[in-house]
Amino acid sequence: MRLRFLYRILAFFKGLGHNRSGQFEQGGILMTIEKVLNAFSGYLKQDTAVEVVETTRGHAVMIWDSRMKDWSDVYHCPTAKVLMNTLLNCKEVFDEEFFTRSERDLADDERVLVAQMRQEMQRLCESDE
Repeated sequence: MRLRFLYRILAFFKGLGHNRSGQFEQGGILMTIEKVLNAFSGYLKQDTAVEVVETTRGHAVMIWDSRMKDWSDVYHCPTAKVLMNTLLNCKEVFDEEFFTRSERDLADDERVLVAQMRQEMQRLCESDE
């Protein structure tokens, strides 16, 4: 399950534009790290395996493996867009595991619901509010 997650994240890292302050502008809307963190705050309170940490080189998303009692993955997120995409992937895996309890594949209606929740989170991050 986590390997599939890794491949999703790597796919998003290509071709992302940003300015030096870590902000990302798309269609005149300025996305900031703070806006992304605010949008994902509820999710981050629920998913205790995922943490966002501010480092001297930017933010990092860290994933805790409770079975191994160690960090399984760490993703550098130098921009708001990269942070958003990384957290979208984390939340998508979390939502899939919520429905399936990691015991089965997603049903078609669940897959649609997970995709809709992802799109709504992305819209929230990219909105001008």
